[in-house]
Formats: sequence, structure tokens, C-alpha cells
Amino acid sequence: MRTGAQVLAVSSTAYIHFAARLFVVLAGVVVVVAVEAAPIPVDVVLMGGQSNSVGAGTRALRLPGPLQNPQDDVLYYHSIYRNSEGGYTQPSGLTTLRPGGSGPATGYGAEILFGHRVKEALPDLSLGIIKSGRGGTSVTNDWNISTGQTYQDFLSNVDAALGEMVAAGYAPTVTGMLWTQGESDGGRPTELYAADLEDMIDGLRSRYNEDLKFFISRLSRNQESTPERQRNFPTVRAAQEQVAEDDPLTFLIDTDDLGVYANDPLHFNDAGQQELGRRFAAAYVEVIPEPMTGLLFVVCGWLVLARRQRVVRSDQKP
Repeated sequence: MRTGAQVLAVSSTAYIHFAARLFVVLAGVVVVVAVEAAPIPVDVVLMGGQSNSVGAGTRALRLPGPLQNPQDDVLYYHSIYRNSEGGYTQPSGLTTLRPGGSGPATGYGAEILFGHRVKEALPDLSLGIIKSGRGGTSVTNDWNISTGQTYQDFLSNVDAALGEMVAAGYAPTVTGMLWTQGESDGGRPTELYAADLEDMIDGLRSRYNEDLKFFISRLSRNQESTPERQRNFPTVRAAQEQVAEDDPLTFLIDTDDLGVYANDPLHFNDAGQQELGRRFAAAYVEVIPEPMTGLLFVVCGWLVLARRQRVVRSDQKP
């Protein structure tokens, strides 16, 4: 029978052995990471659509003070079409999230508050945003996956951005897309708009990720400022609702109470764009798995190390 002193001695010895093993595991994780220099995983969210995606009329000076500055923990790449310049802006190159990717060179879209809120909710998530869009474009023509030039430009910009991420040491996975469009398709029959939008979503999933989550900013009732829009916009709203209802990976964002400009009620004002970013972020955070952290990371590192050791021992067999 063990005495209390013996039990204490055994427990102390076991504790020392456990601590030594844990140190080896943690050191192994560091060694594995350092030796293999694995690319850094990053969740990438795409942004596309027409002028309300671009951010028509916004100004960075109307953002809360801290958000006027670069957000260094979110990767960013943008190339958008500015009608005033008659073409796409020079691609930003891989940078960090900041105002400027908008119709006005000093403007912004929903991306600023989206990035801020996602990182606030998921601080351990590596996040990147790729934005490309053009005002006045329709799903019927411009975003048509077979003939639409805007769609092809979008793919080119996204591919270039992903390439720059890989070159910079990241392993990007396209996990979502924020879609703000529909005004130019007003009056189009619901079933036709829905079919065109579903084709585009399928095309993006086929190219980038079959599990891509698609977030639709539904046309707002606040935009129906003329009799023509009151007649035409409901068919597109119904189509957007239908696509979200039929597709479990597509989600609808309510915009009916978002602010619009008094002299330009087709476009969300600064407060409206900021709230749209918050709502996109809330929807995204709800459906995206949290990143691997803490103990789970240590366990996975131990498994990697153990597998490597088995491979080495196997190679050493005569």
C-alpha cells in the first residue's frame, strides 16, 4: 500500500513527464510550422454588382474616424469601373482594407463595415476581400456568364487578386460573395431574373468553391421613388427572394430601412452603406465556421508531427 508521500512522489513524477511531453509537442508544432513554412489560410469574400456595390456618392470623411484609416488585419484588392473615367481603375494590388474602392476615389462601399465587424466577431479569422463591379449593369446582359463582359472582367480581377495572395504566401479559399444589384433589371420577369442569377451563382461556385455562400442585398423599398420603379422593382425583389428560398447556401439581406440620398434615392447614402456592411457581416458570421484556434491547433500540430515521425521511421526500415 502506498503512503501519502509515495503517492505524492508518483504524481509529481507523472506531472513532470506530462509537462516534458507537452513541451516536446509544442516545440514540434513550432518546428513543423517553421520548417514547412506553410501558406497562411485566408477566407476570401468577393464583392460584386452595380453602383450600390461600388458605393456611389459615399465619402470616406463620413465614416467613423478610426474606419477612415487602413484596417491592417484584412487583405483587400479592388478594381471597379468608374463611369467618370470611362473604364476600370488600375487594380489596387494586394493591400489592406481601406476607403477608395468606390465610384468616387475617396468613397467606399459595404466592405469597410463588413471587414470591421467580421474581424470584431472572429478576431482569429484571416480575412480577405476582393471587390470588382460596375454601375448600371444587369444580370441579363453584363453579368451573363456566357456573354457578359462585366462578368468576365470580374473573373479576371478575382483571379489576379487570388494569384497575388498566393504569391504573398497565403492559401486563399473563396468562402462567400456579397451581391448588391438589381436596379438595372427592374421590370424583368421574376422567373427570368432568377434563372440568370442562379446561373451566375453556379458559375462562381464551379470556378471557386462549390460551398460558396452567396449573400443578396435585396432591392430596397426606399429606392422605389418613382411610379416606374414602383412597378418594376417588385419583380426583381421577388426573384431575389425566390433564389434565396431555393438555395440553402444563398442568404437574403433586408435593406428596406436603409437610408438613401434625398436627391438620389436610387443609391444608399453613407449611413445606408455602413448598415449594409454590418448586415452582410452578421449574416456571414452566422454561417461561416470559426477558425481553428487554441487547443485544437495544438492537437492538430501534434498529429502532423506524429505523422511525420511515422513517415521517417518507415523510411528508415531496412
